[in-house]
Amino acid sequence: EAKQPIAGASVHLGLYGGGPQWAGAHRLSSVTLTDEGGRWRSPPLPVGQFTTNLDLSHPDYARTKISGSQTAGVEKGNAILTMQAGACLRGRVVDPEGRPVSGVRLALAREMADPGKDTTQTDGTGSFAFSRRLLGRRVLAVVPEGYAPQRIVVNMTTGMDDLEVKLDRGQPLRGRIVDRDGKPIEGVMVQRESGM
Repeated sequence: EAKQPIAGASVHLGLYGGGPQWAGAHRLSSVTLTDEGGRWRSPPLPVGQFTTNLDLSHPDYARTKISGSQTAGVEKGNAILTMQAGACLRGRVVDPEGRPVSGVRLALAREMADPGKDTTQTDGTGSFAFSRRLLGRRVLAVVPEGYAPQRIVVNMTTGMDDLEVKLDRGQPLRGRIVDRDGKPIEGVMVQRESGM
């Protein structure tokens, strides 16, 4: 991000496709590390109509995925790939009395409507962590058993403070289902879609 070389970054190079001569070879891959100058070199690769995907990772930076037109120049050896500084969202989930709650599922997403595939759960002390994530606005979904779900907007920054999530017991929904004549109907399954 500051245009300084990053040593020790893992570069996972994935090739997909390859044309008729590579029928059945869905994926070829190689992993290498960058040197002190941030340079890397893959082993010899086959010639073919491949789609190139790159997955960059380093303990101090956010995981970066590059694909499609973004990889132009990789074959020529003149591509400059940029990694962003990573943010770590740490926190603790507690019940209404302030006691830690273990086993709570959490998901980190970009938008409110996004269910979020980046998930974790709290440990025995109620603690959780999302390490080396991209900076910017995110939505944290908290989905506990026996408590009301929550969505919290967080601004991912370097050196951000820990987050404490206090659960709420919420309010159950109750109702009665009847037919056209007002007679109760037994055995109807009612499901609430919360989007959480």
